[in-house]
Amino acid sequence: MAEISVLDPLLPSRVVHQFPLPSWVENLAIRSNGQILVTFSSAPEVFLVDPADPSKTVLIHKFPDVAGMAGIIEVEHDKFYVAGGNFDLSTLVNQTGSYKLWEVDMANFESDGKAVV
Repeated sequence: MAEISVLDPLLPSRVVHQFPLPSWVENLAIRSNGQILVTFSSAPEVFLVDPADPSKTVLIHKFPDVAGMAGIIEVEHDKFYVAGGNFDLSTLVNQTGSYKLWEVDMANFESDGKAVV
């Protein structure tokens, strides 16, 4: 039987940012500069959290016609795909045909403060 090992001492941890209740963080993607893109099952939004200054959390985009997000992945440097759709978090029932996929290009975000969606 495999032995389970525990790090000793445990690695340090800290809260980087806390979103208001009832937020349901769905997924994270880490940019090459260390900033974190956050998607929510509870809202059709993508936020940027900068661990160096969490007070500057930025709404990157609010997606139309969907209730929440279902994933994020970086497909090339600073270019991400996000999925979203309509589902009920209390029943976990999906609305057939409501899912969409968007490209979020963060390449010029530092210079102009906007993502191209």
